[in-house]
Amino acid sequence: MNEHALRLGDVRSPWLRGVLAGLSIVVVVWVLNLTSYWNFFLDEWGFIELRRPWHLDLILLPHREHWSTLPILLWKVLFSTVGIRSHVPYEAALLVVHVVAVFLLFALVRRRSGDIPAFGAALILLVLGSGADGIIWAFQVGWTGSVAFGLLAMLLLDGDPAFPGRLAPVSAALLGSLMCSSVGLAFLVAIGVELLADPRRRRLLLALVVPTAAFVAWFLAFDTGRPGYGGIEGDFLQGATGWSYVVNLLGFIVTGLAASAIGLAGAAGILSVVLALVLAFLVTRAMQRRVEAWQLGMIAGTVFFFALVATGRVQYGVDLAKESRYLYVGAVFLLPLVAHSLRSIPWRGLWRPALVAGLAVCVIGNTIRLHDAALNLIYYMGIEDAELQTVEVFRGAPDMALDHYIDNTVVSSMYANVYLAAIDELGSPVPPMTLDGLRRLPHLAVDRVMRNLFGPSIKVETDRARSTAGLQCRSVDSTPGAAIDLRVPAGKSFLLSSTKGGEASIYMGFLDAPTDDMVQKVRLQAASPVWVRMPDTGKPTEWQLRIATASTGTVQLCTSS
Repeated sequence: MNEHALRLGDVRSPWLRGVLAGLSIVVVVWVLNLTSYWNFFLDEWGFIELRRPWHLDLILLPHREHWSTLPILLWKVLFSTVGIRSHVPYEAALLVVHVVAVFLLFALVRRRSGDIPAFGAALILLVLGSGADGIIWAFQVGWTGSVAFGLLAMLLLDGDPAFPGRLAPVSAALLGSLMCSSVGLAFLVAIGVELLADPRRRRLLLALVVPTAAFVAWFLAFDTGRPGYGGIEGDFLQGATGWSYVVNLLGFIVTGLAASAIGLAGAAGILSVVLALVLAFLVTRAMQRRVEAWQLGMIAGTVFFFALVATGRVQYGVDLAKESRYLYVGAVFLLPLVAHSLRSIPWRGLWRPALVAGLAVCVIGNTIRLHDAALNLIYYMGIEDAELQTVEVFRGAPDMALDHYIDNTVVSSMYANVYLAAIDELGSPVPPMTLDGLRRLPHLAVDRVMRNLFGPSIKVETDRARSTAGLQCRSVDSTPGAAIDLRVPAGKSFLLSSTKGGEASIYMGFLDAPTDDMVQKVRLQAASPVWVRMPDTGKPTEWQLRIATASTGTVQLCTSS
């Protein structure tokens, strides 16, 4: 390192790349260890459900408005090689792409702003806890892939590249960015603005023709809003109503930009705001001197990105712009601007420890946030695992409703039959479980699945000729309303009648007493008994029931025990 360098951007440290490589390995191992408990999550189940077959339309159809061909192909390769027995290989794939993006950012900033600003920017991105989704959620390989390809295109265009030699690789990089997700559009805009603002390189705008034409062709051919695939008809411009929409859209953009800047600091509370304001001041001051074409491109890219997100999400409120998956992209556009604004700061005296301390605050704060985000789903994943294990324990049960959701609040939009078909093909992501072992799992998860998949199979029949011989009967006065608890073996029936008639609500539990989630309502005629047959689980089990009625006279219940 040159100890006599006067400005931060003048300092040369050839060993920083090696340090960054070593730290990247440490972070990858650390994050893989932290997230090793993860199972597949939200949209990942959509890929498992819809994208397994090798059909061209399944590779090209959008996922929630995004052209996701490359992530789909990556996941299909992982399906074929490792199945879904573990989430770790999918997370590892994301981390590889993330580290590639980190090194591309390092190389890009290094050319423009110097070694140390580049190292600081790359290190913050490496542990960007404010953008944790881009690092810890394997499904985000699409967005992170768009970032990596977009940064590659920027790097290929930096300086004064040979024409037309760079056209093909830049076009390929931009096409790759677009084929990962719609984040690629932000990089297309950023590069377009950068080239337009630089007369020396305007002819390189030809590199945008092929990826733009390809995206338009794909959009017209495939982004049709086909049910289950989330095309443009799903969310685009939802809630677009006059000036209020414009105001909300602008608010969304400003919120996203501010949250991205604050997120770089990684600190909490007032400290993060102070650091963000200092960074904003430095960037503004640097741009007052001379705004370069690439800086205009970065600004245009991040503004366009949050505007694009807002067209489909602003109806949910401007605070949604603070979601970590958005802040990851916002940080990538802002970090080069911040790094460049610091390059002219003196690298001597008190400036040196102050800059090191500032970077340490940003890195440590983001590392803590990344750690917390990685461990934030321990409870959720425990519930999800328990639900999937419950499905597998009762697989083949005569009365399991295979065409019902396992639990649409946790295992997103996954039907029981779809899940079972997926694990037959790709292996199970949860350890095997026994009937007795279910009692060691979270009871609320087990009971919720049992209600969802067996509740629809309760059968109510009227049979006056059926004998109650051998059954134990009891009568309850329901004048003030009644709540009667009972246990019924799986596959067995019980008799229910009332002297006045009315309605009875059935609540069902398995490991625990029933909750307030009613599974069926029975219409009772006066003195006309009905038989309620409980679902057969295929195993020696019994249901815990609660029969609730209003004032229906005397209620009679007859059960086998």
